[in-house]
Amino acid sequence: GTQFVMTAHGTMAWALYANGKWMHKPDDIETVYMERQMVRLADHLVSPSQYMLQWMLEEGWKLAPNAYVHPNMLPNHKLGILHEKTDAGDVMGRSRMGVSEVVFFGRIETR
Repeated sequence: GTQFVMTAHGTMAWALYANGKWMHKPDDIETVYMERQMVRLADHLVSPSQYMLQWMLEEGWKLAPNAYVHPNMLPNHKLGILHEKTDAGDVMGRSRMGVSEVVFFGRIETR
C-alpha cells in the first residue's frame, strides 16, 4: 500500500525556539500538535541531520518506526563524482525504481 514519508527539516516549535519566540496564538499550538502527530504516524521519517531527530527525541516527540538521516541532495557538480552509473543502476548494484508521485508539504516562514 501507500507509504507516508515525512521529512523533518525543522518544526514550528523548533523554529520558534531557534528564533527566540513563543507560541502565542491558538493556531501555533494546533500546528505544533499536528506536526507531532504527522511525525509519529508516518511510515518513514527522514531528516537531513541527526541533530533534528535528536532534538525531537529530547523534546519528547515520538518518531515514526523508520526514522533515519538522509542528507539533502546537492547537484553533482557540488558533490563531485561519487561513483559511476549505468542504465540499470549504479556500480553498487542498486537498481533504479520509478516514482509515480512526489508531494511536498513545507513550511514557509518570515524571518
